[in-house]
Amino acid sequence: RHIEAFDGHLLSASFAEVLPGNIKFSVRSGILFRDMDNKEKECFISRSFNKNSDFSFCADDCVFSVSVQEPRRLFPNELAVDFSKINDIINIRSRKEGDCIALSSRKCTKSLKKLFNEQKIPPEKRNTIPVMCDDKGLIWCAVGGTDASRKTEKNTTKYLIIKRECGKND
Repeated sequence: RHIEAFDGHLLSASFAEVLPGNIKFSVRSGILFRDMDNKEKECFISRSFNKNSDFSFCADDCVFSVSVQEPRRLFPNELAVDFSKINDIINIRSRKEGDCIALSSRKCTKSLKKLFNEQKIPPEKRNTIPVMCDDKGLIWCAVGGTDASRKTEKNTTKYLIIKRECGKND
């Protein structure tokens, strides 16, 4: 019922609003947050995309571009996923309880909670980190990388490339 308060502000750099009941919401980099006094912040926005179309999204002052390309050498700020191992609809969202990823750089499956703890990511920032998933599970996490079940192989014919651009030097 108070959605109109945010209409037009989702694309702004930052915006905050206090709704009845002292419920505080803010928009930062196009992501809607419910501000919870000294508690973890929740990210409510989830976006879905068709895997055949290029798209981009913002999170944590970075722009992530996702595109379908032929296999090629990757730049340091890029990761590739095997396009054929992804279902048609891709979701970009914040973590959910129970999310696990088997990073291609490791030999084990980790919950995102454990991964974020290992990387010393503060609890208040954890729900602002984007993850990519389909109905089979996680594909990619911004701080971990790609899931091993989606990694590219020598016979991969199409890449889904995730490019991260942050600041001036990325």
